[in-house]
Amino acid sequence: MPVTGTAWGKTKRQFSARRARVRGALLVLLAGAPAALAWVVFTVWMPSSADEYAAYRATSVCDGPVRAGDDCLRDVPMRVDKVKRHRKGSRDMTATTTEAPFWTYETSFGADGPLADGLHKGDEITGTTWRDHLVGIAKGEVRQHTTDEPRDEPQPQAAIGTYDALLAGLLLTIGTVRLVRPRKHPRFLPSPYPRRLALSVGAVSGVVGIVGLATRMPWWLTPPLIVLVSAPVVHLILNWTDEPKLELT
Repeated sequence: MPVTGTAWGKTKRQFSARRARVRGALLVLLAGAPAALAWVVFTVWMPSSADEYAAYRATSVCDGPVRAGDDCLRDVPMRVDKVKRHRKGSRDMTATTTEAPFWTYETSFGADGPLADGLHKGDEITGTTWRDHLVGIAKGEVRQHTTDEPRDEPQPQAAIGTYDALLAGLLLTIGTVRLVRPRKHPRFLPSPYPRRLALSVGAVSGVVGIVGLATRMPWWLTPPLIVLVSAPVVHLILNWTDEPKLELT
């Protein structure tokens, strides 16, 4: 039997128990995707990034012949093959070594810099390579790092993982309620509450991750801080307006 009510200014919304159960089951299944992403972030991505950064910090200058995948820093002469500029200021660059063995590297720069904004095809530069990555370029006394250089930035990674975990919890909770108690689900997070919750918690996670990176906050403070800041935001959203009055038929 359908449930009829009014929510958020919309008149006469029909709630079908069967449709609610189907959507609830889909939400429960969808919760597995962000949960898996959270697991990958905390158990694979963050540890591998930390190991790579530690290895990069401990590396030394190459002193032998050039070999593919050298685990050391080497400066090699290069010529710029192509530069692609994007609207947001980032740059993609392709460059090839000018001495044998000839290798071509593709890299990018997150924003304008002392060299990225002035690079053109045919420019002669000095590239710094590490493990087959072009981690920096230089021209004269001016140097600039590329986005391929390992960085110690676990705070944004932790923020992404935390948001994935919270999103999985939100989807699982809403899906379970709609699956188990379909005739009560209109009273539990009626539309557009779920969308607003997901977007708001995502915004909180992004801000905390950026602030944590800027202040060099310990990464393990990121998850509890996101939860702490998200709690009043969620409370505000859930109490933004009165709960819709529904007439059960």
